[in-house]
Amino acid sequence: INAEYMGQYKRATQIQTVGALLGSSELGSKYISETNDYFLSKGHLAAKSDFMLGAQEYATFLYVNAAPQWQTFNGANWNTMENNVRSYAANNRVELEIYTGTQGITTLPNVNNVETELYLYADGSKYIPVPKIFWKIVYNANTKAAVVFVGVNNPYIANPGSDYNVCTDICSKISWISWKATDQVKGYSYCCEYADFKNSVADAPSLSVNSLLT
Repeated sequence: INAEYMGQYKRATQIQTVGALLGSSELGSKYISETNDYFLSKGHLAAKSDFMLGAQEYATFLYVNAAPQWQTFNGANWNTMENNVRSYAANNRVELEIYTGTQGITTLPNVNNVETELYLYADGSKYIPVPKIFWKIVYNANTKAAVVFVGVNNPYIANPGSDYNVCTDICSKISWISWKATDQVKGYSYCCEYADFKNSVADAPSLSVNSLLT
């Protein structure tokens, strides 16, 4: 099963799958590129670089820890944010708890210009949905401070609607984040207060939070 799952991350397979979902092989080739970063990569929820031991790093590659993520976003704003979090922990000499997840299923217009949900596997049945957003809660359990980082997982959406904006952006209060939050290709991104985010994403973990992690 894992080998079949990994095969879905091949660009040629993605071109066929997206084309089938959207009703046009031309659209498959339009949205999935064979040469640049417009393709779906294996987005790690818990980042490999967050771990020190080889066995822990290896575990991040397992199916349960991955979701389809556009490489334009994965290698840009999402990667920048993860590096910023590690730098914050090192510079402030604090231990942080990290919780990462996804929400919704992203869409692209099909041959009839109808927004259509994307899946990595679609052969009769549909499996492995492509998330609308990725989110990461960064939590200091000692001070009960937290911040939530959210990124839009679709480089083709020029103006993400309310379904992509699940909480009010407070990135202006987070001086240590250096991503290009309004860059469509790098991935529209924003920061949230934990309580605001939790109100919209019910399956996010329940934490005791008293303040913003700044």
